[in-house]
Amino acid sequence: MPKKPSGKPSGRPKIKTKAPTDPNAPPSQWNGTVPEKEINLDQVLYWIELQATAEEIAGAFRVSSDTLDRRLKEAFGMGFAELRKRCNGLHKLSLRRYQFQQAQRSATMAIWLGKIWLGQRETIVTETIVKDQDPVQIYIPDNGRDDYTGEKVEDPNA
Repeated sequence: MPKKPSGKPSGRPKIKTKAPTDPNAPPSQWNGTVPEKEINLDQVLYWIELQATAEEIAGAFRVSSDTLDRRLKEAFGMGFAELRKRCNGLHKLSLRRYQFQQAQRSATMAIWLGKIWLGQRETIVTETIVKDQDPVQIYIPDNGRDDYTGEKVEDPNA
């Protein structure tokens, strides 16, 4: 799980404000400029690590997703989509680490990882022969190791 932001400065660039405007003042005193809502970049990165969407993050700060994207471009030089793509490796690593830990305790997870990542598969080759005018189903195990000796084993359940 990603580390929750502490609120302390982390060396990330600060977003510059346009004009010194008091956000508590009534709109008639804003002199044509609307005060920018503050977006905590550490919090944005934390939520990106949790796979939050741009709409969810923007909604949390009560800004539009276009505003969030614009602020990220100002701060990091890239929009939300590119930033999320760059941060995506972090969650994949975390998920992979967790899956391997689960595979040590769960045979199902180990089998799934073997099939997906290692290309292992479980195939059964069947062949039907006629023995004393009765068809007999023969199962030939194929484990993908090319060590098949040619012996045919009858199905014990047939």
